[in-house]
This record gives sequence, structure tokens and C-alpha cells, in this order.
Amino acid sequence: MNPSIVEANLRIAEDSQRYSGLQGLSLFEAPGDRLVLYRTFMADRVGDRGKTILAEAESTHRRFLFCQGVALAFFLLALHSLSRLLLRVFTPWDTSFPSIHSVWLVVITILGALVSFGLRIVAGRWWEYELVGV
Repeated sequence: MNPSIVEANLRIAEDSQRYSGLQGLSLFEAPGDRLVLYRTFMADRVGDRGKTILAEAESTHRRFLFCQGVALAFFLLALHSLSRLLLRVFTPWDTSFPSIHSVWLVVITILGALVSFGLRIVAGRWWEYELVGV
């Protein structure tokens, strides 16, 4: 968190309450929905003039969600690989899984975790861009 993100969150919360007419609206919204509600209020106020900006905001939001989803997929891949590696180490007689060399399981675990971590950073930057760019 930096001051620009805090200021953007406060401005969005104040504008959402002002333009919706509902006091305490921030209590009902999730952090991910705050920007969607804000864009909805602003689209009603601006009308057709803001279609380009709204399209760019939606594109940025889709990029953020994509990075989050792929980061989760790589995290689950690393978790699955780690569980198979641990199962192989602690129960060497279990032959129910197809044979994969343990070195490959370590490589998949490490790469999956690194890619997941990197994509989480990218997703955080897209979220910051979406939030501050509002």
C-alpha cells in the first residue's frame, strides 16, 4: 500500500456514497466489487462520453483476473507436484501413481511456485493500475 492507493480507495468510497445516495455502501461491497460498482455509477453519470474509458477499465480488470487465475493454476500445479513428491518419499511402496522421476517433481514444484509468485506480483500491479487509474 502506498498513499496513492489509499487516496484512490477513499475517493472511490466517497464518490460511491455520494452518487448512489446510500450511506455505508462500502460495508456491503467486496474489495473486488468496489471498482465495478464505481464504474457503474460513473457510467450512469457520464453517459456515452465515457465509453472508451470504461472499455479500458474493463480490459484492465480482465487482465488482472487472468493473472490471478493463471497464478492460482500454477500454485495448484506446484501443490499437486509437491504432494506427489511427499507421497513418494514417505510411501515408496505405493505404485498407484504413474512413474515420474522425483527430480522432475522437484522442478515442477519450484517452477510452479516461482511462476505463481511472479504472476501474483503482476496481478497486484494490474490491480494498482486499475485502482489508481480510476
